[in-house]
Amino acid sequence: MSFFLMTMPAAAFLIAATCPEPTPIRLRVGGRVGEIEIGTAFDLARLRELSGHYGRKAKHIPFGFYASQISGETAVTIGNDRQDVCAGPIEIAVTIELAERHIQIGRDLRDDNCQFNAALKHYQLHAEADVAVLRHYVAVVTQTLAQAPLAGIFGAAGKVDSRGGSSFAPAVQAFIEPVLDEMRAEQASAIDAVDTPIEIRRLEQACHGQL
Repeated sequence: MSFFLMTMPAAAFLIAATCPEPTPIRLRVGGRVGEIEIGTAFDLARLRELSGHYGRKAKHIPFGFYASQISGETAVTIGNDRQDVCAGPIEIAVTIELAERHIQIGRDLRDDNCQFNAALKHYQLHAEADVAVLRHYVAVVTQTLAQAPLAGIFGAAGKVDSRGGSSFAPAVQAFIEPVLDEMRAEQASAIDAVDTPIEIRRLEQACHGQL
């Protein structure tokens, strides 16, 4: 560091001394919702076996299921808007994604449009509840990062290497992971909450009570 200061031109040193304290940080958190793949890979008997195997206390006979995966990705970019020795602004972009979204309907129902559509409508409600959780946690992650001591990660103004943004991403991601764990727990509760007595009655009495 002393060698750097000794060889730095005087004008450049004066610019560095006026770098903003702390380095400006811009935060952007967004959600991404993957497309739903609809399939009929299992018959109803197998769906019942799977439900029991995974210990799910289903509130109704499983006619299918909805599933997704939650992931979070952080990218850090360190700019140099002033085109001088000052680093910044630091751009933090976080994307929370619902990926690998699937609705499976029992293959036994494929040949009956009424039964198939009734089951599909039900599991689409599960999918909508999942998206509502995502929207909520975009706001939670935004608030979490806004309150996190991010400036300490990047150090003093003017000392951030504009080429090293990717090395900071894991440190920022560490603030997010506990929130994503909370999101996964709430995801399961929100999806299960769809199965209200009214919705179960609607589902079971659809198609003249044939489901």
